[in-house]
Amino acid sequence: MKKLMLVVLVGLVTMSAVAIAQNQKSNVSAKIFTMSGTVGDDGKTLVSDQNDEWVVSNADTLKQQEGRRVTVRCRLESDKLIIHVISFKLDEVKYSASRGDSAYRR
Repeated sequence: MKKLMLVVLVGLVTMSAVAIAQNQKSNVSAKIFTMSGTVGDDGKTLVSDQNDEWVVSNADTLKQQEGRRVTVRCRLESDKLIIHVISFKLDEVKYSASRGDSAYRR
């Protein structure tokens, strides 16, 4: 009888601990965001177009892209300015000329 009561008590404590853990909110967003910016010199930061400096939690993803402009798909942890990069794409610099440029004036 004592063993049965002990097993029931342990089960109740375990289930309540699991319920508490599920109710705690995570600061990491489940939604995927797209952000553009420049990768820092160390590859561990991303400076966004709004001049916010985000720390990259998985810096190995952007390892070879230091100093380049990229567009990343990521999950945010906004209270600590941390992002987890899911994928990235290099931004291409496009040059175009228009008739108003000094090269076309005489």
